[in-house]
Amino acid sequence: MVTLVAAAPVEDCVRNALVINGAADTAGNLVNPNPTTVNFTKPQVLVALDAAWRYDDTGVDLGTSWSQPGFDDSAWLSGGAPLGFEPAAAQVPAIVTATSAGSATNTTYFRIRFNLGTDPRAITSLQLTEVLDDGAVYYFNGVEARRTRMADGAITFATLANASGPEPTDGTHTVEGPAEMAITGLVYGENVLAVEVHASSATSSDSIFAAQLTATVGNCVPPLTVTRSGNNIVLTWPDASFSLEKASAVTGPWAPQAGASGVSVPATPNNAFFRLVKQ
Repeated sequence: MVTLVAAAPVEDCVRNALVINGAADTAGNLVNPNPTTVNFTKPQVLVALDAAWRYDDTGVDLGTSWSQPGFDDSAWLSGGAPLGFEPAAAQVPAIVTATSAGSATNTTYFRIRFNLGTDPRAITSLQLTEVLDDGAVYYFNGVEARRTRMADGAITFATLANASGPEPTDGTHTVEGPAEMAITGLVYGENVLAVEVHASSATSSDSIFAAQLTATVGNCVPPLTVTRSGNNIVLTWPDASFSLEKASAVTGPWAPQAGASGVSVPATPNNAFFRLVKQ
């Protein structure tokens, strides 16, 4: 049986592991379909849609420093998403944290810290899912990464969104996305996602915000094709700059394996782990 195991990021690349699980019955080591191509990508939820955010709903213009990672937000309020103000009784998804009534017409600021356990260059796709009324600007560590329903050009505290958020008359706010988001400003380790939410008019009656950030990583590791051939498993990969390593446990130690793409290994070793490593 072939099982995939995600390993830890190393240097600029995400290393992944493949285990050929030994069993007394070789039928347990069939490859189906044969051959099978494995793409080493793994979606990771960096920020959940119901995550807790720090927020400022005082209606005061905070300028630009508020989006920087070193900004002190310890005095801000905090609460789970969705956050917002809605005079109507029925809301789906329901507002978990109520912001001030002024957040319906004034710019409201949000911040959250999250950890990125890989080099940002290993991200193949970064996707944003949001519940938003009306518009927003997103920043990674103070660097703008996305706008939703906000016009081009300079953004100030008084800037209005260029459209209202999707809000059917039955009180249901649309969960939008996922939509592709730039990795601009992301770093390995701790990051700050800062968001300013803007109303579309000075008479707006409500405001709502929630956001989920999902990263897919693994573009620096080529796909691995696993083929059953008699009592052996043949491992092939398209990039000659990668070589194969083997270990008896996913934590190592790892030993280089001789040969280029097309390495043949027994189908029933005792839990032998294999990974591709950039030479």
